[in-house]
Amino acid sequence: MEFWRATRRGFWEPETIALLTRVLRPHDVYLDAGAWIGPTVLCAAPRCTTVYCIEPDRYAYESLLMNIRLNGLNNVVPFHLALSDRDGMARMASTGTLGDTMTSLLAPQEGKQVLTVPCLSWSSFLDCFHPEVITVMKIDIEGAEFMLLPAMREYLSRNKPVLYLSTHAPFFRVDERRRKLQSLAEILSLYDGCLTSDMKHASPDALFSEDVMDGYPALLFYDTATRPDLP
Repeated sequence: MEFWRATRRGFWEPETIALLTRVLRPHDVYLDAGAWIGPTVLCAAPRCTTVYCIEPDRYAYESLLMNIRLNGLNNVVPFHLALSDRDGMARMASTGTLGDTMTSLLAPQEGKQVLTVPCLSWSSFLDCFHPEVITVMKIDIEGAEFMLLPAMREYLSRNKPVLYLSTHAPFFRVDERRRKLQSLAEILSLYDGCLTSDMKHASPDALFSEDVMDGYPALLFYDTATRPDLP
């Protein structure tokens, strides 16, 4: 309860909430990968047509379902699974507590804070559920973006959805980070617009900045031809 009070007062990721409020339009279809307990889902649902939200941590997913139900969000479609580069079962772990925001497919899988979760590749997700064409995506999946985005390359190239991506380079050793980020940069080069989470213009090499190499910032990628309204 205290979390939601803080969120209403603007103390939880105010840049993310402000950005979604700015970007989402009434006809948009929004995908929230890494929805956690639903703060960004609750922000997005009144502002767009459909929300697909994905959360593999069952403890967080229980709270997500409760928050969708309590808010009467009938345009929200929740999925209890992880999007990845392959189908099957995988182990996830948290460096904190299960149900927090840090459960990851890449976390050290030791101790008791481990779950086995169902995974779907991006192509299987599309084939199984036939979602509407997604126009805005938020991907915050604790390092698994390095597995997922290469599998989404064709979809991103064809549809150019606005992509709000949280980066997690420190999940890798320092000597691996540039190579991992280079693989993302090659995919994201299809976008000609990039903004920081506070809606400031970023350069094409923003993925190789010190902030991204050593931290967990988010960047917004968009196509200026389809979203000329963005700064």
